[in-house]
Amino acid sequence: MRRKIIERELQKITIEVDSLLSRIDKPEWDNVDIAGVAALIASIYSGYESIFRNLCKNKIQKHERWHTELLDNAITEGFVPHELEAILRDMLYFRHIQRNYYGHELKEPNVRQKANEVVSIILPAMTKHLQQFI
Repeated sequence: MRRKIIERELQKITIEVDSLLSRIDKPEWDNVDIAGVAALIASIYSGYESIFRNLCKNKIQKHERWHTELLDNAITEGFVPHELEAILRDMLYFRHIQRNYYGHELKEPNVRQKANEVVSIILPAMTKHLQQFI
């Protein structure tokens, strides 16, 4: 069961990353591009959270800080490679900004940087790392 859930989530994440690829090299972004790419990044992080929830079964109860506790637990349990800890913490914060739509904080350079991190760093490393738990 765990295997199917992880594989399904990784497949969804990969599809969303493919959507990023079609926008990432666009020379100029308008506000809709920025908001759309930010939403994709937030959704990708949510996909990783779904995997972490499955791997950390019943260890985290939902409350105000459960997202942070879930990531902490996933790191402690070894579900996140050490080299991605800071990047994923930053991605969690980015998702908070995006979900609560502090629009003035969604600046194109920052969103581009996050999109590039997802494509070139996070997806390859997390996919490789999570293979050991499938």
